[in-house]
Amino acid sequence: MSNSTSNRLCVITGATAGIGRASALALAALGFDLILLGRSERRGKRLQDSLSRRHRTGRFEYVPCDLSSFGSVREAAKRIHEDRSNIDVLINNAGARFDRYEESVDGFELTFATNHLGHFLLTSLLLDRILETRDARIVTLSSQRHRYVEHVKTWLATRESFDRWDVYSKTKLANTLFAFELARRLQTALVLSNAVDPGIVASKFARNNGPIAWTKHIVWNLIHRQLISCAHAAQTVVYAAASQEAKGKTGKYFYEQSEAKPSALALDAGLARQLWKCSLEWTGLNRKNCPAWAIVGMD
Repeated sequence: MSNSTSNRLCVITGATAGIGRASALALAALGFDLILLGRSERRGKRLQDSLSRRHRTGRFEYVPCDLSSFGSVREAAKRIHEDRSNIDVLINNAGARFDRYEESVDGFELTFATNHLGHFLLTSLLLDRILETRDARIVTLSSQRHRYVEHVKTWLATRESFDRWDVYSKTKLANTLFAFELARRLQTALVLSNAVDPGIVASKFARNNGPIAWTKHIVWNLIHRQLISCAHAAQTVVYAAASQEAKGKTGKYFYEQSEAKPSALALDAGLARQLWKCSLEWTGLNRKNCPAWAIVGMD
């Protein structure tokens, strides 16, 4: 790991549970200051206090953020702008899968709004702070599920077309395409953007669908011996975020702390540009409300 991580700042979404929490614990131990984004104030404050007691020289702050709500994302970005002048690492970790069709407050299918659109908006709004930092890194969590998508006719599911696994798999493809398109657009800015596949994790993922659905998720993966711990999964997240081995690498897909090959569709630059353009429209980003627009060439 890097020898110069002391008091560098990392922003983590979904930091209060699962892989996000495990990543926060590991990065705090490396000397990072942390901004912990999450929906649960109780869990967020508890993690903030725990880290502050354990690492007295570090600075840890919980910021409420519901990735499915553009208003919540904008408010979180505003708070971060007011508090810090630069960001060394952004980890787009938060994720969800909903078993039934639901819409976000902005009118988008909830899984896609949470997993992709919220992170697209947050990253775009924080880019000016990220660009202030030398050798900054953006890490976006993907999944093996992105390989299940063979083609994309449309990104947005309707109530009639909704299939939970198809929708979730598309969000993971979107995460991967977003990470790679960011890498292309930020190459001259020397900001690294990579995707991470954390593996199948024994976390609270899918618990939002109720205890029965969550139990089925755990039991199925236990039977197939696919579950790993959150701490194990976080190792590759931290590898991409802070290791010397990942320094200078961008537009990569990491699995088990090594480069891996994503699906052919994830490497489709044309599809990535199309998703980028649509995401700008869906999130309402433009030259006036995105500080880094001109620097990065958002359009």
